[in-house]
Amino acid sequence: MSFTAPHLSRSSHRDFGLNNEFRKGSRQHLQTAPDLNCEHQHYRWPANNPAPSQPKTSDLKTQVQQVRFNKSIPPLSAQEPTPMELFLYHSQAATFARGPDVILYALGTAWELHKPYFQKSGLLRRMVKEATEQSLVTEMMSDSDNETSQKQAPSRSAVDLHAVKSAIGVTVPREEETSALKLIRTPSFGHAMVLKLKIKDPLLTKQAFALALGSLYVDQVKMDDTDVVGVLAAASLLEYGELKKACVDVMLGTITVSTVCAYHSVATKYKQITVIDACERWLELNLVPQLSLQIYLSHLRQDVLEKLLKSSRLFTWNEYSLYKVLAYWIFLHQHPKIRVMPSWSSVVTWFMSLPKTSAFLDRAEGQGYTSLLRSLRLISITDSIHLDEIHKMNIIPQSWLLHIYSQNYHALQGGGGDMSLLTKFDEGAVRVGFILDQNLQYHSSMLSLHGFHFELKATQEECGRHLFYLQRLRPNDPMSFRTTERQTFSLRQDREVRYSIRVQWEADNTTQVYSSGIMSHAFGFNEKTNGSEVITLRELPSPIYVTFSVMFPTS
Repeated sequence: MSFTAPHLSRSSHRDFGLNNEFRKGSRQHLQTAPDLNCEHQHYRWPANNPAPSQPKTSDLKTQVQQVRFNKSIPPLSAQEPTPMELFLYHSQAATFARGPDVILYALGTAWELHKPYFQKSGLLRRMVKEATEQSLVTEMMSDSDNETSQKQAPSRSAVDLHAVKSAIGVTVPREEETSALKLIRTPSFGHAMVLKLKIKDPLLTKQAFALALGSLYVDQVKMDDTDVVGVLAAASLLEYGELKKACVDVMLGTITVSTVCAYHSVATKYKQITVIDACERWLELNLVPQLSLQIYLSHLRQDVLEKLLKSSRLFTWNEYSLYKVLAYWIFLHQHPKIRVMPSWSSVVTWFMSLPKTSAFLDRAEGQGYTSLLRSLRLISITDSIHLDEIHKMNIIPQSWLLHIYSQNYHALQGGGGDMSLLTKFDEGAVRVGFILDQNLQYHSSMLSLHGFHFELKATQEECGRHLFYLQRLRPNDPMSFRTTERQTFSLRQDREVRYSIRVQWEADNTTQVYSSGIMSHAFGFNEKTNGSEVITLRELPSPIYVTFSVMFPTS
């Protein structure tokens, strides 16, 4: 008989493994956090424990704690249910206070389990089976010893001392037996088998273990994003497939800027491929627009960040935005004690304060980040203001900058815009992106590249159609002063351009992608040649992530 217990409100109980001392000191923690004035002050950050050649990532348990800490703190008057109360709430409702078949000692607590329910767990089934087999062997050996004793002392009665003392409630000490499952078999108490389970997983809290054991008794247990990491750890230990699937469903529906990094790390640890893929799809869209603005950026592992930078689906405003993301990420890993997001001016000031004798990547603490910077399309950064800031920060070696300057000079002076050093479109094309919100009917962005200027357009019609295309601008077309202040204007009549338009959106917790593929067009000044092919899509949900990629092949 299946029984679904009513939901026990846990709005005030969100435990990711924080101890009471941390909760009580939450206000003090906020007061001692570094004070950053995001716009009006430059703060010189001393390096705390510089990272070795291979940067260390934040401990996963610490990440989970920070996710919990940054959520709203419940009122101090709210009473939290204890782990045992949560477990009994589910188990007693299903068993009607029937006596336990197994008493499991784990995490310093005795959990009373019942046979029809604990058999859902593969681990508990094996533990009980092994304990039963060990008990049979012990009984056979005991019978053999009794027969020997009777032969040696026939005048004494053959009495099972353990059985007698158990009947009057006296515990008889017996040598513990440890199995390969780290199971310690102890004497039975009454009709209940007593087992002990050693748990060393730091993510598996007593609260999560209580929810996991409680789920054995009901069809489902309510949990949110503050519970699911620990419950997944417990479900993996217990080998409870249904609960793992429930955890996966919760995680897929609660991927946000505060949970995505922790979810990805936990899913990697427990081999939940569906969650890993979903987190990476979310990061491909939101690394730049969302995660780069939050302290949770420091939770992102280096291997995942490098994989994102190499993804063709990665959304970004432009190439310089990705450079800023890496500068932020490196800064946070050089200062692991920071708990608030610093301003960009603070990051720039810190890098500029380092010795000028060598670039940061050439220093011992920076060598481990080289592969990240090599994943950027630095050659696609052409704005002189951006290049000047990169030069002042002195993160990348001067030889890298010289290569960028040489390529830009050749494209402007000798090749009519030709990007001759770029042979692979997916690795070198210049990207420009923007996001269409629900209330935005029209968007236009400007792309200026080696003297050629293009307007990137997206419009939404009343019938629900979305149109995406790019158009070359003529010398007499209106442009902003910032665009023309530092840019040349090529009068070349035609320019062969390779381009692609990628549109991405989310539907049913999955990322949908449309790509035009790599297209080619000779853009001129007249109305017949100055526009690209128009991409038409219908009924797209907001937000819509649009990326234009452009490259000038050799003429």
